Amino acid sequence: MKKITTQLMCLNVALLTCTGVIASEISDKFSKYDANSNVEILYDDYDAVLKASVLAVGQSTRAKAKESNASIGTRMKVRINKLTALEGNRFFYEQFQDDDNQVLLENIQKSLETVPSEVSLSKLNRDEQLAYWLNLYNLTVLIELIDMYPIKKIDDEFEDDETIFSKKTLTIEGVELSLNDIENEILFKNYDANPIIIYGMYQGNVGGPSIRKNAFTSRNVYQNLRSNASEFINSNRGTYSQGKSTFRVSSLYERKEKYFPEFQSDLTAHLSKYIHGTMSNYLREGPTLKPNINDWKITDLFKSQKSRGMSSAANSAALMDSVGITSGGKGEGVPNASTPTLGLAAEVYSDRGVTYGRFSPEQIEMLMKVDEIRLENAGEVTITDIKTEEQ
Repeated sequence: MKKITTQLMCLNVALLTCTGVIASEISDKFSKYDANSNVEILYDDYDAVLKASVLAVGQSTRAKAKESNASIGTRMKVRINKLTALEGNRFFYEQFQDDDNQVLLENIQKSLETVPSEVSLSKLNRDEQLAYWLNLYNLTVLIELIDMYPIKKIDDEFEDDETIFSKKTLTIEGVELSLNDIENEILFKNYDANPIIIYGMYQGNVGGPSIRKNAFTSRNVYQNLRSNASEFINSNRGTYSQGKSTFRVSSLYERKEKYFPEFQSDLTAHLSKYIHGTMSNYLREGPTLKPNINDWKITDLFKSQKSRGMSSAANSAALMDSVGITSGGKGEGVPNASTPTLGLAAEVYSDRGVTYGRFSPEQIEMLMKVDEIRLENAGEVTITDIKTEEQ
């Protein structure tokens, strides 16, 4: 009897399995949208977290970090990738070792998971859906890395079969999803394999796209994706050449090669849209692209980057070790007393973690009216007596 019951639970017309919709059906499940919808999800709590926790380093100058010298009182050195060490935004992981701060992030994640149960994603326009998926993706990466912290490198997460990207960590509209599901079955398929999408998916490592200081919204999503693309491509993390026949690019592009079916030509065309300066001249010469630029260090601000011994390492990359230091570029600097705090984020979350909490009062009123109409219609069944010729 138990066996039969289990079999019945795993079988339905929607092709569900015990772990959710099968991979080939996920994109269909989340493919519907309303092009005319003006419903907007509010992310001000998550936005406050990012503003309080992200150090925006600014656009790369393509300068290399200086050689690391041993700290006073020790022979230990801080090992860095000199080509990329000064680039990419950093996240203040250390402050989330506080249980309350960690719970705050997890509560925001749970709140975002429940949004589609209140308002179906199919009632949102495409840009609103894109912002939703990217925010949920990046927030989940942060939570997973916080759970692993302190760590220095995360290369295993890109090589092993069981990683933070492959495990089912989210449940949306009753469907269990992994981060890979979100990328491969939803974003890739529902957004026409547009490579701009890859710059919105934070990977947690210095060699990947930057985590931004603000949440994605339908109003800013493409502008911010283009900004991230330009920052990445015009950095040593994204492209680097010394004018030879080989043009080095990030290994990110090899991992995302499905966005570039004809890898050499498609990626060259893509890079050409954003690259400028000397590197653009090298790229125009038609070199072979070699995806071998890596930096697996976690984008941490403090603990994982700290030097050993009595003093900090004597190199410019050590800016990540000091609380009071600001970015040398156009970044916004390390969070301090004048920037938003996690306390503010917690206050904002208290208004969001309720039914319809992620929508404006005007939208809530509209949504409730829609729900009333839907329930009324669901309760009405009209039977028409159809007479045949024999009657």
